[in-house]
Amino acid sequence: MRRRARFAAFAACALLAVTGCSEHQINESGDRAASAVASGVRAAQPALKSSERAARDIALAAEVHANLVAQTGVNALHVRVAARGTTITLSGRAASGGVKQTLLAAARRTPGVATVVDRVEVRS
Repeated sequence: MRRRARFAAFAACALLAVTGCSEHQINESGDRAASAVASGVRAAQPALKSSERAARDIALAAEVHANLVAQTGVNALHVRVAARGTTITLSGRAASGGVKQTLLAAARRTPGVATVVDRVEVRS
């Protein structure tokens, strides 16, 4: 509950900054300000959901990259990992076709990964 109150206060301050209302104007029309704060909180919810999705994507990409690095005999320094939802995109270079297949298999075995997009090039 305390977190919600802090967030509501933050949202109110942000709303004040964006709308340019002064504290005096809000005191004169408390009902309108309360309504504006409530709509500001509702407007902030999609941004919070978006940042939560981004955090999950980053965490999944980090987990996949850790699995790639853990593969014996595989240098994953030249492979980039990007996540969007449950889709992982691997890009970069692999030393051989066998290394590439090992990287793809390790990414697919990572919990939470549904699809792996292969953009890894084999260095010749």
